[in-house]
Amino acid sequence: MTSGFCNEGHIIVSLKTNPPCICIEDDGTGLSKEAIGRIFTPFYSTKLGGQGIGLTLIHEILTNHGFSFTLLNKEPKGAEFSIKF
Repeated sequence: MTSGFCNEGHIIVSLKTNPPCICIEDDGTGLSKEAIGRIFTPFYSTKLGGQGIGLTLIHEILTNHGFSFTLLNKEPKGAEFSIKF
């Protein structure tokens, strides 16, 4: 497991075995309902000055290679992006 720190919280990257997946978690404020519905939309960003292409590109790459993935809010805070193998 690897963890890192940014100005807004912690990011944890881990490998899980059942089911096999890589998980990227944070302990930030989580995602708004609007963001969850639009997060993979081209040019949508919640960041000031964001371009909204990063997660769109990730979505396309994973889909084209047959990977399944999930994005969810965690309670009481944070979010988790998981890529299943």
